[in-house]
Amino acid sequence: MKAGSGKKKGSAFEREVSRSLTMWLTGQDKEYYFYRSPSSGAVATMNEMNGDISGDIIAVKPEARLLTSKYSIECKDGYSNADVMKVFKNNKNDTICDFWKQCIDDARTSNKKGMLIFRKKGNPIIVGIEETDIVSIKIREKVAKYLVVSYDNKLPNIVFFDYITFLSNLNKEYLEE
Repeated sequence: MKAGSGKKKGSAFEREVSRSLTMWLTGQDKEYYFYRSPSSGAVATMNEMNGDISGDIIAVKPEARLLTSKYSIECKDGYSNADVMKVFKNNKNDTICDFWKQCIDDARTSNKKGMLIFRKKGNPIIVGIEETDIVSIKIREKVAKYLVVSYDNKLPNIVFFDYITFLSNLNKEYLEE
């Protein structure tokens, strides 16, 4: 892999997520309501100065704050070694656990919940949110397929959904509760 190509791939994925979130919120994709954070990857430092900025995706229009005021959104793309099955092994290299820890740490710094949007090469995009979150509870009532992962290291349980299924079942009113 060429130097810097991982960052380019991450930036492209964040733009793809921004487009899909804009489409979910507005039904159109021409004018962004969400976009990648200008300093994605360095937000933890910036966050100390501005508690509202966290994660990889930010609101660029006031209407998008419906989601970003509640969630710190972390995006990860690629990572061929990331595997949810590692939760069943006593493995110190659990990439998804590391992603979730980063997501939760960033979220807690800004008094938000964590949302992890992840795609492993050759697989569909999945989204993970905290098991006790009202959005997680409401969507689990509506869909048949989801995966709950529990880590024993003081992280909240994460519920993974197919990203498209998640967005198609995410009612904006859930975010207002």
